Amino acid sequence: MTMPKNELKLDKATHLYTLGDRKLISVTQAISVLDTRWRDPWYLERGRLIHLATAYYDRNELDESTVDPQIAPYIESYIKFRMNTDFEPTLIEQQLYHPQYFYAGTLDRQGSLNGNQAIIDIKSGVRVDVDELQETAYWELCRSNKIPIKKLFDLYLKGNGSMPSLVPVENPKNLLPVFLAALTLTRWKEKI
Repeated sequence: MTMPKNELKLDKATHLYTLGDRKLISVTQAISVLDTRWRDPWYLERGRLIHLATAYYDRNELDESTVDPQIAPYIESYIKFRMNTDFEPTLIEQQLYHPQYFYAGTLDRQGSLNGNQAIIDIKSGVRVDVDELQETAYWELCRSNKIPIKKLFDLYLKGNGSMPSLVPVENPKNLLPVFLAALTLTRWKEKI
C-alpha cells in the first residue's frame, strides 16, 4: 500500500516528521539552532509528560491519581488557568505542516480566549527569547492551514501549582523572517 503524498506522520521516538517520503524540519529543530538549552533529556521528558497530562485533562480523560508527583504541580497550575479563564480549546496537540516552507509542528492548543481565536503554547520552564519564535512558527502553520488566529500566548506553568503566567506574543509578522532564517539554517546544517 502506498502512503498518500499529503499524509503527515510523526515518529515520536525520534521526533521526526515526514510527509509521504519527505522529511520535514520540526519547529523545535529549527529553533534549537538558535538556543540549545532545551536539549536536556530530563526536561524534554518532563515537558512531554506535562503536555500529555494537560491533553488528557482537556479531553476530560485525566485520572489525576495517575499523575507523577513531580508533574502534578504543573497540572494543578494548568487546571487553575482553565478554571480562571474562559479558554476553550478546539485543537489539542494538533500536528500541522506548512505546504510552502515544508516544516511541521504540534500545536499545543488552539481555541477561544476572551472571544478571540488564540494559540496557547504550554511551557514548563523559564522564559527564553526563542519562545516567541516558536509561537510565530505555529501562527504561520495555522495561517497556511486556514485556521483563524487573532492572539498568540505562551502559558508558563508553575512548578508550585500556582496560577501560571500567560504572556502574549506580539508582532508575529515581524518575527516570521527570523523563524524562517532559522529554518533555512537548519536545512543547511542537515543538508536537506
